[in-house]
Amino acid sequence: MRWSKCFIPTLRESPASAETVAEKLLVRAGFVRAVSTGVYGYLPLGMRSLAKIQAIAREEMASIGGQEVLLDVEHAVAIARGELRSVRQLPQVWFRNATLTALDVYWFGADRAAIQSGLARTIERCGVACRGWMVLSETGPDRAAVCAGCGYTASLAAALSVPVSSPPDVDGDLTPEEFHTPGQKTIADLARFTGQPVVAIGVDIVI
Repeated sequence: MRWSKCFIPTLRESPASAETVAEKLLVRAGFVRAVSTGVYGYLPLGMRSLAKIQAIAREEMASIGGQEVLLDVEHAVAIARGELRSVRQLPQVWFRNATLTALDVYWFGADRAAIQSGLARTIERCGVACRGWMVLSETGPDRAAVCAGCGYTASLAAALSVPVSSPPDVDGDLTPEEFHTPGQKTIADLARFTGQPVVAIGVDIVI
C-alpha cells in the first residue's frame, strides 16, 4: 500500500489523557487512540507492529516444538490431563498468541530451560528490555511479585515461592510466656534486643 493511502493520524501535541511516555509516543505517532479512559484501540500502524511481534513469537515457539492453541491455562491443563495418556506423547509445548498483548506458554514434560531460552529470544528480537519475564511499568493491567534480593520477577498469577526453614529454637523451656519489649518498635529493634536472628520472606508489589 502506498504511504499516501495509509491512515496514520499523527499529532503534534500529546493528549492530556496520556500518562506514560509510551502512551504519549504511540498516540502522537498514530499507532493507537484512546477509546475510553485508560483503554486504547489499535490503528493500522499499531496492528502491523503487533502482527510482527506475534510472528516473532510464533517462529521462536516453533523452534522449540511449540504448537499454537486458543485455550486459557485452566482449559489447557484440563485437556492435557484428560488427553495426554502416555509418556510417548511428551513433551508437549502449547502456546496462545491470539491475544494482542500477551504470549501464554503451557508445557508438559518439556525442559524449562528450553522454554526460557525461546522466550528470551522472543523478547530480544522485539527489542524490549525486561526484568525476569515481565516488563516493569508504572502503569498497566497486571501486578508483579519482585524479589529485591535475587531479582526474581513474575506476575502474581504465576509467581512461585520457595519454602524457607525456620530458625532453630533456643535451648531451654519452650512454653509460651509474655515477653516485655520496652521501647522496641521494629523487627530490627527486637533482633538487637533479644540477640535472635531475623528471618523474613517478602516481595515488592509493583504496578
